[in-house]
Amino acid sequence: MRLPSTTWVLLGLCSGHLACVGLNFRHQAIHQAISPEQSKHLVPGQANLGDCLAALGAPTEVEVAKANQQWVLSWTWVNKKDWGFFLAIPSGDNSASFNWQSEKQKPHFLRLVFDSQGRLLHKLQG
Repeated sequence: MRLPSTTWVLLGLCSGHLACVGLNFRHQAIHQAISPEQSKHLVPGQANLGDCLAALGAPTEVEVAKANQQWVLSWTWVNKKDWGFFLAIPSGDNSASFNWQSEKQKPHFLRLVFDSQGRLLHKLQG
């Protein structure tokens, strides 16, 4: 499991008292991604809890469902890059500014549902 990491690159230009403009870039990675190759052999009805934990490691979340008859294990991860820019214009005692940020990617997940005997019932990845 990787800890959250964020890197910012900030470029800015200020021209005396006229204006400031800048550009930023951010890369954020939280937890290790689960590749399709890691989970393709985990087939509902064939795999069990031990197979899944051996292949994927510890989940990020564990839930109990259906009156303690099912366990839901979830692995979530984020690996996104975004960028933005800003513009600031001072005007005497006041100033005006504009900031825009692009964010395109959503968190990914793998969710596995097991019965009380540890047999894999359902697999959902997105």
